[in-house]
Amino acid sequence: MPFDEDDAPKKMFAEESKGFAAIAGMEELKKILRERVMFVLKNKRKAEKYKLTPPNGMLLYGPPGCGKTFFAEKFAEECGYNFMMIKMSSISSTLVHGTEENIAKLFAEAEEKAPTVLCFDEFDAFVPARTSYEGRNQAGEVNEFLTHLNNCGERGVFVVATSNRPDMIDPAVLRTGRIDRQIFVPLPDQEARCKMFKLHLNGRPCDNIDAEKLANMTDGYIASDIAYICNESAMIAAFNDKDISQDILEMVISSLKPSIRPDIIKMYDDIRDKMEGINRENTIKKIGFV
Repeated sequence: MPFDEDDAPKKMFAEESKGFAAIAGMEELKKILRERVMFVLKNKRKAEKYKLTPPNGMLLYGPPGCGKTFFAEKFAEECGYNFMMIKMSSISSTLVHGTEENIAKLFAEAEEKAPTVLCFDEFDAFVPARTSYEGRNQAGEVNEFLTHLNNCGERGVFVVATSNRPDMIDPAVLRTGRIDRQIFVPLPDQEARCKMFKLHLNGRPCDNIDAEKLANMTDGYIASDIAYICNESAMIAAFNDKDISQDILEMVISSLKPSIRPDIIKMYDDIRDKMEGINRENTIKKIGFV
């Protein structure tokens, strides 16, 4: 039977979810942001009454492929903020002090568009520790970032930084008044994996899918692995003009190893221990926070 192009958009895909509704799992992180960040951002009268200091930003760190950047985008949607995604290549310059000038222009643009979520992908490349070789070469750029991060929340800019190697970030960045919170984004647990399968298969033609079994079969798989499994299964089903079945999904899972090796997971556990040491040092909360 030939593939019906007119029917494909209606049959194969659900309407794109917005905000936190598009994120499977990460319930603890959503709760933290609703209570400690969004509450202040969305309740300006109460913030003024209680003299709550606007949050400046957060660092999302952990293994690659766990949805840190995607979460930042959906957080902006949930808040109703403008969203700016920044990669190192977009601000780097070969001119003397050129990168510092681009950093200043970037924050100025974010303030003009405020309220804005300013997302820096792979933040360790922007602000490497100044004790390292890279950091010594980028000391001026790191200093420029420190200047603009200071209380940027008061100027309508909330920074979301993502990193796979937060231990390489200059410690001066990770203090209150700059990046207020450091949050570990782990591999999805069983409940999150189950929700991810349901989310990725939603709106696609499926036949009696047992999402809990699929979640049990994918322990140690990251979010991008599960997205790949669902897309590959949909491709096989579409090519054969049939519904996505449990057998197809299990076949794809059996052919795909987890992207993150056990030794890499152990490395991130060690990084988390180190970063939580930083968090324990930053236990003094800003005025107005509970």
